[in-house]
Amino acid sequence: MIYQSPIFGLVMVDKKDEEKKFLFVVSKRISKKAVDRNRIRRVLSEVIRLNLDKIRPGVRLSFLVRRLILEWKWKEIKKEVEEVLGKRGLVEER
Repeated sequence: MIYQSPIFGLVMVDKKDEEKKFLFVVSKRISKKAVDRNRIRRVLSEVIRLNLDKIRPGVRLSFLVRRLILEWKWKEIKKEVEEVLGKRGLVEER
């Protein structure tokens, strides 16, 4: 299943195991500077880490980042990721 956001594309695959795996693709087309690409990876990783206990088991998520993410602040990125996870039913209700 694929979902498009203004700042990333999200590819989801469900497996029958308990593992949760995440992939962040930030190409050189986004920014030539490794500093910028690494910052984006760190921000997305941190957002996932903060929500890891809420994400249902057996899911594989691939984030395909778009250039617009460079203009967004950390809180905006966090809100967008959490919103997408909620809309796609990837968050378990507790």
